[in-house]
Amino acid sequence: MPTNISYTIEARRYGYPFHNETLEKLPAAIGVSWVNITITCPTYTLFVHVMDSRGLPIQNVEVAAYEWASGVVKPVKSGITNPCGSVAFTCIFGKYKIWVYNQELLR
Repeated sequence: MPTNISYTIEARRYGYPFHNETLEKLPAAIGVSWVNITITCPTYTLFVHVMDSRGLPIQNVEVAAYEWASGVVKPVKSGITNPCGSVAFTCIFGKYKIWVYNQELLR
């Protein structure tokens, strides 16, 4: 890696930038051709409100959030709706598929 040059690092997830950093004039190190950089993806609160066809809240149903493009069959977050039909998750910045399950109907 050339030294005494500025580098701009931009991190994106699903095409959206979430981190931008400029590294100024990296010092030369004998035998080292890379620099380790730690980038933390931000988290946000994802609110889900479940309603029936009449617009009334549905309580005690399971809501599961799946990473949009991961192909993983296990949800990254799941929870049960409260009496207002709501549930909140803290998720890494990204895109998610939301599935709602009524466990009583599955029995």
